[in-house]
Amino acid sequence: MVTGPGILNVVLLFLLNNIHSESVKFEVLGPTDPIVAEAGDDIILPCYLKPNISAEDMTSQSWYDETKFQVFVKAVGSRPVVSIEGHRDGGMGLLCESEGWHPEPELVWLDSKGDSLSDGRPETHRDLNGFYTVRQQVIVQETDTNRFTCRVLQRQINVD
Repeated sequence: MVTGPGILNVVLLFLLNNIHSESVKFEVLGPTDPIVAEAGDDIILPCYLKPNISAEDMTSQSWYDETKFQVFVKAVGSRPVVSIEGHRDGGMGLLCESEGWHPEPELVWLDSKGDSLSDGRPETHRDLNGFYTVRQQVIVQETDTNRFTCRVLQRQINVD
């Protein structure tokens, strides 16, 4: 068996070389597209390594960086309720209301051709839990079809 300072230097050099070759610099990255969930749902934030290397022999530690996440929690509200408010200003008054939305929804009135009847912004109220109620009145004139649609939607997360 060979001993002495020369062997110690070779062993140290071998160990340092192996340690250096194992320490690859990489980043843990998340998705670029939004992840949308309904209120109360669990979500999984997918991530990957850059450069594309195997994480099979790696150990995982919990840590965080100063990364900012934008979280959209959706709550799809109630179906719009349309009420007839009677004759007003030479036409018929209609009221549309829907509640329990998050984020804040849009409300639009449409005629039978899909053209907007909305005049101005709807009334919006936010309750103590952060859910929105939206409502809007329109005055419509009699048409061939007398068909009118109230649509409540959330463009941010493509829900209506």
